[in-house]
Amino acid sequence: MAKGNIKRFCQSVLPEDFQQVTAATRTCQSALDTWLPERLHGMVQVTTVDAAGISIAASTPVVANYLRLHLEALRESLIKAAGKPMPVQIKTRPASVSEVVLAEKPAPPAPVKQATIAQLSSSASAIEDEALRQAMHSLAKTLTNKYNSKD
Repeated sequence: MAKGNIKRFCQSVLPEDFQQVTAATRTCQSALDTWLPERLHGMVQVTTVDAAGISIAASTPVVANYLRLHLEALRESLIKAAGKPMPVQIKTRPASVSEVVLAEKPAPPAPVKQATIAQLSSSASAIEDEALRQAMHSLAKTLTNKYNSKD
Protein backbone atom coordinates (compact mmCIF):
# COMPACT_ATOMS: atom_id res chain seq x y z
CA MET A 1 0.00 0.00 0.00
CA ALA A 2 2.70 2.51 1.00
CA LYS A 3 4.79 1.53 -2.02
CA GLY A 4 1.90 2.40 -4.34
CA ASN A 5 1.44 5.77 -2.61
CA ILE A 6 5.12 6.62 -3.04
CA LYS A 7 5.02 5.63 -6.71
CA ARG A 8 1.94 7.81 -7.33
CA PHE A 9 3.54 10.72 -5.47
CA CYS A 10 6.75 10.46 -7.49
CA GLN A 11 4.80 10.32 -10.73
CA SER A 12 2.82 13.39 -9.72
CA VAL A 13 5.89 15.55 -9.03
CA LEU A 14 8.20 14.36 -11.81
CA PRO A 15 7.88 15.93 -15.25
CA GLU A 16 6.06 13.87 -17.88
CA ASP A 17 9.22 13.42 -19.93
CA PHE A 18 11.33 12.27 -16.95
CA GLN A 19 11.97 8.79 -18.38
CA GLN A 20 13.04 10.24 -21.74
CA VAL A 21 15.34 12.82 -20.13
CA THR A 22 16.88 10.14 -17.91
CA ALA A 23 17.50 7.86 -20.90
CA ALA A 24 18.96 10.71 -22.97
CA THR A 25 21.21 11.73 -20.07
CA ARG A 26 22.50 8.17 -19.71
CA THR A 27 23.12 7.90 -23.45
CA CYS A 28 25.05 11.17 -23.51
CA GLN A 29 27.04 10.17 -20.39
CA SER A 30 28.02 6.94 -22.11
CA ALA A 31 29.11 8.85 -25.23
CA LEU A 32 31.03 11.31 -23.05
CA ASP A 33 32.80 8.48 -21.21
CA THR A 34 33.79 6.95 -24.54
CA TRP A 35 35.11 10.29 -25.81
CA LEU A 36 37.00 11.31 -22.63
CA PRO A 37 40.57 10.25 -21.91
CA GLU A 38 40.72 7.55 -19.22
CA ARG A 39 42.24 9.89 -16.62
CA LEU A 40 39.16 12.16 -16.73
CA HIS A 41 36.56 9.46 -16.14
CA GLY A 42 34.57 10.27 -13.04
CA MET A 43 35.54 13.94 -13.23
CA VAL A 44 32.91 14.91 -15.80
CA GLN A 45 29.18 14.26 -15.61
CA VAL A 46 26.26 14.96 -17.93
CA THR A 47 23.77 16.68 -15.64
CA THR A 48 20.90 17.49 -17.99
CA VAL A 49 19.71 16.77 -21.50
CA ASP A 50 16.61 18.78 -22.37
CA ALA A 51 15.23 21.24 -24.92
CA ALA A 52 17.77 23.85 -23.78
CA GLY A 53 20.67 21.54 -24.60
CA ILE A 54 23.20 19.31 -22.90
CA SER A 55 24.71 20.46 -19.61
CA ILE A 56 27.99 19.00 -18.45
CA ALA A 57 29.57 19.44 -15.02
CA ALA A 58 33.33 19.25 -14.61
CA SER A 59 34.89 18.65 -11.20
CA THR A 60 37.57 21.35 -11.56
CA PRO A 61 38.12 24.49 -13.65
CA VAL A 62 41.08 22.78 -15.33
CA VAL A 63 38.87 19.92 -16.54
CA ALA A 64 36.19 22.40 -17.65
CA ASN A 65 38.79 24.33 -19.67
CA TYR A 66 40.01 21.08 -21.27
CA LEU A 67 36.44 20.34 -22.34
CA ARG A 68 36.01 23.87 -23.72
CA LEU A 69 39.27 23.54 -25.65
CA HIS A 70 37.91 20.38 -27.32
CA LEU A 71 34.29 21.58 -27.46
CA GLU A 72 33.73 20.95 -31.18
CA ALA A 73 34.85 17.31 -31.03
CA LEU A 74 32.90 16.83 -27.79
CA ARG A 75 29.78 18.42 -29.30
CA GLU A 76 29.97 16.13 -32.36
CA SER A 77 30.17 13.07 -30.13
CA LEU A 78 27.26 14.19 -27.97
CA ILE A 79 25.09 15.23 -30.93
CA LYS A 80 25.64 11.80 -32.46
CA ALA A 81 24.49 10.23 -29.17
CA ALA A 82 21.53 12.59 -28.71
CA GLY A 83 20.44 12.17 -32.32
CA LYS A 84 19.95 15.91 -32.93
CA PRO A 85 21.97 19.12 -32.81
CA MET A 86 21.91 20.69 -29.36
CA PRO A 87 23.95 23.36 -27.61
CA VAL A 88 26.48 22.06 -25.07
CA GLN A 89 27.03 23.95 -21.85
CA ILE A 90 30.02 23.24 -19.59
CA LYS A 91 30.01 24.20 -15.92
CA THR A 92 32.37 23.65 -13.05
CA ARG A 93 30.92 21.77 -10.11
CA PRO A 94 33.31 20.43 -7.49
CA ALA A 95 33.09 16.70 -6.89
CA SER A 96 32.22 17.38 -3.26
CA VAL A 97 28.89 18.84 -4.40
CA SER A 98 28.05 15.68 -6.34
CA GLU A 99 29.11 13.23 -3.66
CA VAL A 100 26.80 11.99 -1.01
CA VAL A 101 28.91 11.25 2.00
CA LEU A 102 27.16 9.14 4.55
CA ALA A 103 28.28 9.64 8.10
CA GLU A 104 29.82 6.60 9.66
CA LYS A 105 27.81 4.98 12.37
CA PRO A 106 29.27 6.24 15.64
CA ALA A 107 30.90 3.74 17.95
CA PRO A 108 28.77 2.74 20.92
CA PRO A 109 29.62 4.60 24.11
CA ALA A 110 32.15 3.03 26.40
CA PRO A 111 30.68 1.31 29.45
CA VAL A 112 30.57 3.36 32.64
CA LYS A 113 32.53 1.88 35.54
CA GLN A 114 30.89 1.29 38.90
CA ALA A 115 33.41 3.65 40.55
CA THR A 116 32.28 6.45 38.21
CA ILE A 117 28.64 5.78 39.01
CA ALA A 118 29.41 5.81 42.76
CA GLN A 119 31.24 9.15 42.38
CA LEU A 120 28.31 10.58 40.43
CA SER A 121 25.87 9.52 43.15
CA SER A 122 28.14 10.86 45.90
CA SER A 123 28.56 14.20 44.12
CA ALA A 124 24.81 14.45 43.58
CA SER A 125 24.23 14.34 47.34
CA ALA A 126 26.27 17.52 47.77
CA ILE A 127 24.26 19.54 45.22
CA GLU A 128 21.98 22.16 46.79
CA ASP A 129 19.61 22.59 43.83
CA GLU A 130 16.84 20.02 44.39
CA ALA A 131 15.99 19.46 40.69
CA LEU A 132 19.63 19.04 39.71
CA ARG A 133 20.30 16.70 42.66
CA GLN A 134 17.31 14.53 41.69
CA ALA A 135 18.45 14.49 38.05
CA MET A 136 21.97 13.40 39.06
CA HIS A 137 20.59 10.64 41.33
CA SER A 138 18.29 9.52 38.51
CA LEU A 139 21.26 9.37 36.14
CA ALA A 140 23.29 7.36 38.66
CA LYS A 141 20.37 4.96 39.14
CA THR A 142 19.91 4.53 35.39
CA LEU A 143 23.61 3.85 34.91
CA THR A 144 23.61 1.39 37.82
CA ASN A 145 20.75 -0.54 36.21
CA LYS A 146 22.37 -0.50 32.79
CA TYR A 147 25.91 -1.43 33.85
CA ASN A 148 25.12 -3.41 37.01
CA SER A 149 27.37 -6.31 36.11
CA LYS A 150 30.11 -4.32 34.34
CA ASP A 151 33.10 -2.74 36.05
